[in-house]
Amino acid sequence: ARPFGQMPSSASELLPGEAAVYEALIAATHARAEELGEGYVWSIAPARSVCEMVRRAPASMEELRSVWGFGGKGLRAQRHGDFLLTALAPHLPSLRALHSAAGVAAGEAAGDGEDNWLQCDACGKWRRVRASEVPERAEARWVCGMSAAGISCDAPEEA
Repeated sequence: ARPFGQMPSSASELLPGEAAVYEALIAATHARAEELGEGYVWSIAPARSVCEMVRRAPASMEELRSVWGFGGKGLRAQRHGDFLLTALAPHLPSLRALHSAAGVAAGEAAGDGEDNWLQCDACGKWRRVRASEVPERAEARWVCGMSAAGISCDAPEEA
């Protein structure tokens, strides 16, 4: 589980370390669009999806499908998922370290009255939890069913 803030919907909401990975992925999608003769680069991955990829740091197709723009019928994931996961893979260690540090810092400062977010290791959805529910170690496994609110992976993700 990675405790962290809400999903970014634009590049301006990314952390500095995330912004560099975002720029690398945008460059990769532009190169892919040119290679495939795509006239519209965002058909590969919209900016919001790239922002969320950088925050969620998916390592598998299943995790990628939890990213905005890659669920549903999964056509974008089928067509471009392997490419995007390969482009993101070299950045995963630095992203996970960045997210771990940001989560620990937020966890130290947060009280039960403030928003704390955890990503479910089973379904990939982000859940609002009390500070007391945030695992002490960022790499600890956390799933929706562990929430004091008794939510399940079937429940929709909060906005």
